[in-house]
Amino acid sequence: MTDHRPPLDFENLYRAYFRRVLALLIKYAPSEAEDLASDVFMRTWERWARLTWTAEAEQGAYLFRAARNLLINRHRRLNGAEFVEDPDTMLGQMVAGDAPDLIERAFMRELLRVLTPRQVQVLDLHVVRGFTHAEVGRRLGVKRDSVTKIQRRALRHMQKYALSDPMASNFVSRA
Repeated sequence: MTDHRPPLDFENLYRAYFRRVLALLIKYAPSEAEDLASDVFMRTWERWARLTWTAEAEQGAYLFRAARNLLINRHRRLNGAEFVEDPDTMLGQMVAGDAPDLIERAFMRELLRVLTPRQVQVLDLHVVRGFTHAEVGRRLGVKRDSVTKIQRRALRHMQKYALSDPMASNFVSRA
């Protein structure tokens, strides 16, 4: 039976640097900092047998470089796009060129409120910003087919809500 505990040196490394790595990540990605910090140490543990250190400072530098690289990968994954989670913001982007009346805006706002944040993100990136399903998938970290399913569910959900609303007859055809 193999002992899967990390060697004492790794435990000391973890104890010495976890809080400092976490503090760095909190500064740049507060909502994902704990997951990213765990990833830094998991990746270090996976490479532990291949790593050689000549000084303790190299260990810290390695960990901070790994944390920085994870932040860069996170930024690339998001590609600098701030996802819209507020339906009012998305509505403003969708109808910026149009001048819908207040009733139509109110109806659209209600349609968007019945969606999950993920569905709003997919519609924002695909419908509003014009990204392909593959591009949306890369940005959200899911497969293209998942994006298609999320969008289909969102549109079906909006249609079901719209057809159940008496105000919908002004905006939605029942065909």
